[in-house]
Amino acid sequence: MNFNRVVWRDEERNRVVEIYVDYRASRTGVEIVKLRPTRVMLLSESGEAVRKIIHVRTQAGQRFLARQFEQRQEKVGTLAEQLHSRHERQDQSDELPLAV
Repeated sequence: MNFNRVVWRDEERNRVVEIYVDYRASRTGVEIVKLRPTRVMLLSESGEAVRKIIHVRTQAGQRFLARQFEQRQEKVGTLAEQLHSRHERQDQSDELPLAV
């Protein structure tokens, strides 16, 4: 199993969400096993400075943020395709953050 750190900038809600994605990679594609949101950074009104950091510790909070992220992904493309592309270009031991 592999994982990758995703940084989701949610401009509608003026926040940045850090999500770890557990996935299985094969030559033909990527299967996402689990999304694990770990923290939310609330931004200032200008969007330039972090106003507050909230750690996501409950399963309910993780599910809530994962659903919001998945709904957003339907609009901008699939995370699995992005991960597969990155996985093909990197060594298994490296971590490449995805900004979505």
